[in-house]
Amino acid sequence: MNKWVKWGALVVVLVLAPIIMSNLMEVYPFNKIPGENSDWFAFLGGYLGAILTVGGVYYQISSENKNNEKLEFRKSRPYFAVTIKKNYDTLSDVYFKNNEDKENALKSIAVYKTLGIVQSMYNGDKRLRIQNASTHHAFSLQVKIELDCVHGEKTFRIQYIKPYQEIYFSVNTDRIRSVELTFLSELREKERIYFLSENNSLVHKKELSVLESDINKREGNKSFSVYNPNVNESEYKIDKHMVEDYVLRTYGQKNS
Repeated sequence: MNKWVKWGALVVVLVLAPIIMSNLMEVYPFNKIPGENSDWFAFLGGYLGAILTVGGVYYQISSENKNNEKLEFRKSRPYFAVTIKKNYDTLSDVYFKNNEDKENALKSIAVYKTLGIVQSMYNGDKRLRIQNASTHHAFSLQVKIELDCVHGEKTFRIQYIKPYQEIYFSVNTDRIRSVELTFLSELREKERIYFLSENNSLVHKKELSVLESDINKREGNKSFSVYNPNVNESEYKIDKHMVEDYVLRTYGQKNS
């Protein structure tokens, strides 16, 4: 029920109660009850005052509990940095939409030596980088990337991303219109945040974000209706161990 309806109902009760009481005292059988009307009005006033006191205490405790709950939710929320990268090292996980893109990425790896140390780097393919820039995990991460008209939309699903971890997504273009991240926090609160393209960078739009704790259950179910935290992780993935195996097989050397 809307809070204004509740307050309106309370005001109506407080206004009507004395009027109803006054009229009841004039009709049978209430006019046979011992005592003066003024005494009964005093009793009614004290009774209503006690109800209001208890109601006020309950409201204050309830508000404090809600504020504490929101504070706990806020403390558990991760936050992210989203950028586009072209050349980068091979220490982070990279996700692809199909196996062909994955195999081509392996073939694009450049291996070089610096001061006798063998290192490797991806070249050519443009990737979206998402970094968890907080001390909190994010679970069941769904990444929806809206690209230009040619490349359409890509959706990836990640089991979790650890604090300060970086992950990459193959997009093959730097024309990204928006990025939508939906995930569960450490307290299992659903959250959706948006990044929109502005001046060749992706900017977080706080006003478009949705927090499960800030909306009622019905609106929450609607807002997150297309989000399923139980969907399996995207299968086309390269991690640093796969890169090391590839470099060792192809170049006979191991990353240092």
